[in-house]
Amino acid sequence: MPHRHDESHRWQFEMLMVLAEEGQEEAEELFHKLLRQSGAVLDPLIDFIIEQPNHPRVAILLKLAAKMGSLKAAPILIRFLEIDIHELRIQAISGLGWLRARAALDRLDHIEGADANDEIRREAQIAIEEILREFPNLRGRLKNHERIAIAREAIKKDSQDEIARATPPGGAERRRLVGMFPRLLALKYKAVPLGMGPGGVLTLAVPDDLEEDPREAFRELLDREVELHAWPRERVNERILTFYKWGDEDWIQFGELNMTANVRREITRIVLADIVPTEPHSPLPDAFDSGEAVQTFLSICAREAIASALIEYDGAAGRMDITLTGGGGERQTLDPPAPNMRTRFFRALSILADCKSGEGDDDSTSEGCIRTEHPGLPGPLIAVVRTQNVGGFQVMVLEVVKEERTERN
Repeated sequence: MPHRHDESHRWQFEMLMVLAEEGQEEAEELFHKLLRQSGAVLDPLIDFIIEQPNHPRVAILLKLAAKMGSLKAAPILIRFLEIDIHELRIQAISGLGWLRARAALDRLDHIEGADANDEIRREAQIAIEEILREFPNLRGRLKNHERIAIAREAIKKDSQDEIARATPPGGAERRRLVGMFPRLLALKYKAVPLGMGPGGVLTLAVPDDLEEDPREAFRELLDREVELHAWPRERVNERILTFYKWGDEDWIQFGELNMTANVRREITRIVLADIVPTEPHSPLPDAFDSGEAVQTFLSICAREAIASALIEYDGAAGRMDITLTGGGGERQTLDPPAPNMRTRFFRALSILADCKSGEGDDDSTSEGCIRTEHPGLPGPLIAVVRTQNVGGFQVMVLEVVKEERTERN
């Protein structure tokens, strides 16, 4: 008999299917909220899936079950290999590859060799290679599988006609892609996302004059397989300008749910690299964007050798107060960023500090750590960052520590 479900879980599972089916942005937020609760959610999720009629909208629940990372989900995914609904089979195969479920290997091998659908066969081929990463000694027992190296296939050189036909994704898909690979990374790596393929393989355009193959670096950064297309450098630069909104702080707006831990660390390194405590800085109200505001604020904190900083922000009234406290207890206030920058400034600091929180509802608290280094400092500036949100009123405290601490994972 299925477990008795917590009604809130049932309601969330139903809502996730509805939002995903309608293409609503809130589906991604709810998906990750449930994912963070995987220990409590997986068993009721599996029971809920068993109760559902076979329908394409169940695919999002199969994806969620697989992403929770437990092999307890493998039996229910294997069951959907036999369902004659394309969306469900694709998601089940992809999920089994994600879990590296050896119990599914023979069935996937049969699908690769016998299924009539090209996409299904290709998805099975990818899933098998994922499983063999964990169990390479099982390769010899496969009868139909054709070996592939997903992340090591040759970089495809696109023709000018192919480049011209590569229409940039729009809407929610664009927001998802720029959240995964924000503009700061596009500028650093001279690469731009083109779309997402079967099995979650991310397609990127890179310059055709690269001296080193960047596939492994991208795979580690993005925690997924990548497919690279070689474009003339000027066409890559042109696509970056048209795909990303100029000045768009996409790592703040779209990144929280899409950035991997490695991408978050890379963004942090890029932003904090421009902190220069030994040189004059423009006032916070004159900051061009939230990244520049963060750089100015932390540069001042480093230059003044502060002991703590307090940021109080009333989102409803648009008021922000910033108070710095020195090592001897002396205080000074800073003029805050421009009103249209304040929410983004507060959010950027939270992301760069990698603040960990609960559900993000009212009265939530979170904690993180931010670290900056510069040759002009006697040592690194390390600050514990704590935030609290009560209604629309947000408080952030940075407390500088003198000794080195292990950074939060």
